[in-house]
Amino acid sequence: MANQRINKAREHRIEMEAVVDAYGSEERAMGWYYYLEDRVEFPFKAKCICEKAASPLKKSEVVEAKAMAPETECEHDMFVQIRWNGRKLAEEVFSELDGLEVEELWDRSGPSREGYSDPGEMAYEMLEEVLEPFLAEIRKYHKLAKPKEAKFYCMGVLKRISQYEKESKSEFKGWAGDGVGECSQWVLLEWEKGNQSADDRKEMKEFYKHGNNESHESQESSTRKP
Repeated sequence: MANQRINKAREHRIEMEAVVDAYGSEERAMGWYYYLEDRVEFPFKAKCICEKAASPLKKSEVVEAKAMAPETECEHDMFVQIRWNGRKLAEEVFSELDGLEVEELWDRSGPSREGYSDPGEMAYEMLEEVLEPFLAEIRKYHKLAKPKEAKFYCMGVLKRISQYEKESKSEFKGWAGDGVGECSQWVLLEWEKGNQSADDRKEMKEFYKHGNNESHESQESSTRKP
């Protein structure tokens, strides 16, 4: 096979703009991440160029890329968040939880004509509203008799809730208190309703017990503009 010609202008641009002053693989990855985050205009149409076990996409399938994935997910490869067949991917949990505004909480809690709404209870209700569409996806997998997909999707949701609990600096999270952790238990219980496999339950219990830090990547998708 003929050697591919090196585009010197492109290589110079990468060195001077994307990974300038980056030392080591992690710094270079983050250099690429912030470069792409700054330069790529979302949303855009993207095409899957190869199939991967961790991705729901088929080769040549076209989707809409919505945003860069969280930087913690891009330490080795670059990922984007997508809308797939109109469905919510588990990776969207963090961004949607982190998007909850404390001002909306204040508007929806406190005294009203119907009585008094406790801010902590209202915060939990708002968390439930965000997570319900993702639970609907888990139930859908159960209904379609796809236990493996339901398991990994649930793991993805739990992982993003854990990420939100550990990393989010939103003011809303402070008002939610223990509600974030309780939501993880709620998601787990909903998954258990549709899965009676002792092995799956044991695996999920270990995953949940160890802080969702296992390398279970359920639905992340590598994409490129067509």
